[in-house]
This record gives sequence, structure tokens and C-alpha cells, in this order.
Amino acid sequence: MKRVTCALSLATLMVAFAFATASNGADDAPSAKVIMGKLTKGPNAAAGKLKNALAAQPPAWADIKAAAEVFGKFGPELTKNDPPKGDKASYKQLATVFASNSSALAAAASKEDLEGVKSAFGKIGTSCMTCHKAHKP
Repeated sequence: MKRVTCALSLATLMVAFAFATASNGADDAPSAKVIMGKLTKGPNAAAGKLKNALAAQPPAWADIKAAAEVFGKFGPELTKNDPPKGDKASYKQLATVFASNSSALAAAASKEDLEGVKSAFGKIGTSCMTCHKAHKP
């Protein structure tokens, strides 16, 4: 009887673990906090690396491309979140613009288009406070 109970308990735990770790696609978007951390927080964040790579003479294209790729990956993920505070429609609009600029940044970097990279990165930078004032807790 103990063996049956142990086996059933183990099976239940395994099923619970499988459900807890299962991925269901778009619903598993990283939170806005995680995204912003990867893009802007600390010395290893994409924004800081991109800024340094753009300041290099000549521009450090390998680093620019790597940082822009992070923006291209995580920027669009922001649209899959709900706002931590504020109006949902406003957040979706601002997140969509951020995603578009992140994608434009990645595309310009892949073509080594310095002006395109600077333009997209500048637009990303100027959009921060508008969204933070309305939606950051």
C-alpha cells in the first residue's frame, strides 16, 4: 500500500511540475520589468552597450548588431504585456511604437546603416519618459 501511495504521489508531483513549466507560446511574454532590465539596466544592458559601440571610432558594428538584436527581440515583446498602471489602450499604443522603433533599430544595424541606427535609438530614448510617467508604478 505504501508503494502505491508513493507512486501516486510521485506521479502527481510530476504532472504538477509539467503543468507549472509548460510553455504556451505568446502568453509567456517576459514582463515589462524583465524586458526593461535586459534593455536598460546595468552595464550589460543593450542600451549601454549600444551607446558605447556607437561612440567608438569607427563604430563597433559587431557590438551594435548584438545590442540591436536584443532590442529587436525584446522590444516587440513589450506589446504582449498589460500596463502595470494606467490606461491599457495608451500602453498598447506606446508599446507598439517602442516595438516598431526596436525593430527599425535591428533592421538598420543589420544593414550597417549608421544614421538609421542613430535615428531609431534616438526615438527609443525619447519615448521612455512618456511611457514611464503614464505606466510605470
